[in-house]
Amino acid sequence: MSNRNSSTEMMAVKDESTERPIPMVWRPVLREIVNSFVARDYPLNIGVAGVDPVSDRTAVHIENYIRTVNAREL
Repeated sequence: MSNRNSSTEMMAVKDESTERPIPMVWRPVLREIVNSFVARDYPLNIGVAGVDPVSDRTAVHIENYIRTVNAREL
């Protein structure tokens, strides 16, 4: 059994049949992306280091998806 809270670094492995922990090195970037979405900056215009802003079309898709998921949870 793996320990998902372990501080040891895991490698990024593509395995579509098994869910794996997110590598520690990716977590700060993902955290910033989530913070941008919380601030409703879906195109990532405010900026996330190492991540290009997304197209308006993709930003609308992200916003619609988040709204749909939130509406289901209410």
